[in-house]
Amino acid sequence: MGRQILSLPSPPASFPVSSPADAQTVWKARQQDDLLTAFANNLYPSIRARQVLAREMGLPESHIRMWFQNHRNRMREAPGARSLYEEGHTRLCTQLSSAHLTILLQGFEKDPCPKYTSRMKLAQETGLPENAIHIWYQNRRACHPGRGRGRVRVQDSMVQLPPGQP
Repeated sequence: MGRQILSLPSPPASFPVSSPADAQTVWKARQQDDLLTAFANNLYPSIRARQVLAREMGLPESHIRMWFQNHRNRMREAPGARSLYEEGHTRLCTQLSSAHLTILLQGFEKDPCPKYTSRMKLAQETGLPENAIHIWYQNRRACHPGRGRGRVRVQDSMVQLPPGQP
């Protein structure tokens, strides 16, 4: 008894092939109003703020994140629209006092990549928002390469190579 190979006809070229990733979110009027209100308050909401919005709307956080990205781009590309930056919608820089800076530098020396709980402790200690501390650590690691994830340990960097090896 030989094997038979079944061949299925391929769908016609006009047949739309879509995946769940191609699906578009259809926003209800109330959701759109809530998103526009949130956008007017903050063009760059934190992950926590997006999660709260997502929970209230019953949607994944990724949909909310993409809505904000798309809306910022549409605002930028709108014909005749003034730039968001011309309207004063820039991210605010957090002003750090010398006391804040001392605490953050000490924390950075102990752990250049703190987890959320450690950043929350620093936030309570300094009175700064956690996302400002998170950004400060990212910027500090960028200015001091080799201090973050994937850094070479001291004992590994002192390995003696045979003569003639780079």
